[in-house]
Amino acid sequence: MKPLELLSDQVVPTAQTIKYMGSKRKIAPYILTMIEEEGVKSVFDGFSGSTYVSQYLANAGYKIHSS
Repeated sequence: MKPLELLSDQVVPTAQTIKYMGSKRKIAPYILTMIEEEGVKSVFDGFSGSTYVSQYLANAGYKIHSS
């Protein structure tokens, strides 16, 4: 995955990838950026199909609640 210019100076968390239509793998860095701007400590992932976003955010230090 090509690093986002906006996140180029940050360590990008990793997660296991399960490829399928509807995966949020490509937008996970944008989701992380929006969450960081809000200053929250925990996140509810209500659309956790492959768990990619949950893993990504957990690896970034967030407490995750998932459906």
